[in-house]
Amino acid sequence: MLKRGFFIFLISHVFNLQAQDPQFSQYYAAPLYLNPAFAGSTGCTRFASIYRNQWFGLKKPYNTFAFSADHNIDKYNSGIGAQFLSDQIGANGISTVEASFFYSYRVDFSKKQSLRAGIQLGFVSKNIDILKLTFPDQFTDEGPQDTYSADYYNKKSRSNYADLSGGLLYYTSHFWFGFSAHHINQPNQTFMATDGKSQLPAKFSIHSGYRFMLNHSEKQAYDKRAKRLKSITPTFLLKHQGSFAQLDLGFYYLAKPYFIGLWYRGIPLQKTVDSFTNKDALSFQAGIRFEKLSIGYSYDYAISKLSPFARGTHEISLGYVLCGGYKKPKQRLQTLPCPDFYNNQLSN
Repeated sequence: MLKRGFFIFLISHVFNLQAQDPQFSQYYAAPLYLNPAFAGSTGCTRFASIYRNQWFGLKKPYNTFAFSADHNIDKYNSGIGAQFLSDQIGANGISTVEASFFYSYRVDFSKKQSLRAGIQLGFVSKNIDILKLTFPDQFTDEGPQDTYSADYYNKKSRSNYADLSGGLLYYTSHFWFGFSAHHINQPNQTFMATDGKSQLPAKFSIHSGYRFMLNHSEKQAYDKRAKRLKSITPTFLLKHQGSFAQLDLGFYYLAKPYFIGLWYRGIPLQKTVDSFTNKDALSFQAGIRFEKLSIGYSYDYAISKLSPFARGTHEISLGYVLCGGYKKPKQRLQTLPCPDFYNNQLSN
């Protein structure tokens, strides 16, 4: 019954698209997706990719893939970047493809603290396979009928729109705090052929963290001879979109080059649709980071009411930073301490 109810809920919301954005458990492994202000933040050229296989217990899981590249232009205190994202939503035939471009600008308050501001311009194409859907007028007392619905002719199979987002990122050597606003223009993403309107709600998020060094000073943190650098970094990500809110709260533990992490996702005291408690998953993360290469894996154990049939979620990330082939930037600021990337920062 729960599985059937979940299916009906999805179908009833297909054409209004009252849904939230894709999400990643390893959110710092998809930095441009998290906040446009991350563009150029490594001081080098960075490549990042991430794949999420969500609710693999379903016959057709949700699959999301993102790839990004960004580059620092230190002469102009700027960063540029590009991102490709693909999202496949289960068995209902909805897919999304997005290409985005980024620009960020850095302001140095001192050698100890800096602020980055970023903007993102995206071009989005959503597609739906209408023949995979069953409409209410196809149901009779004898059950569903294999006939075309009259509603079929009132729908279109593709929705295209431009998307605008922005963000801010303040950071020191140990601490960072970021704010991002996605879908500022609230684009119309309806599949209705005529007079349809379904605005994508703006998404607002804040994210922050603090890195505690356990066995080395901050100066030694960037010394290649510090083979067993150890640190612990608590972080959080709070998102709000439409009537939906979610908190990711957890920590990384690093014993160079290995790391592990544990996160809780949800807001237990908040009630959502049909009075469900907002508790989603526990996320277990692990990986390895070298000077240029970073590999991460996470498993989300579902703790919501979907868990009996949705089961869990796998996620794999890969990052690479390239600093060779051009003059190193003359950074005057502390490097960004975000946990997934600080090994790749240049020293001051």
